[in-house]
Amino acid sequence: MAKFLTFLFSALAHEYCVVGIFRVNNFMGFLLMIVNVPAMQIQNMLKGVVPKNVNNLVFWFGYVCTGQPFGILLCYY
Repeated sequence: MAKFLTFLFSALAHEYCVVGIFRVNNFMGFLLMIVNVPAMQIQNMLKGVVPKNVNNLVFWFGYVCTGQPFGILLCYY
């Protein structure tokens, strides 16, 4: 519950900044930030099932390499 509330507050604050600065109100950044909560739960469930390096690669490729750039494109274009 604490993770969800933390991400919810952070997503609302970031969306508020995006709307204020860029005048873009599509809530895509909010949605992409909230999706991190179930993604973290899935990674925790896979912790004993898949090797540690595979779980780490899924995070880095799925979130950092593709998730962030794709999210920025969705928010601002």
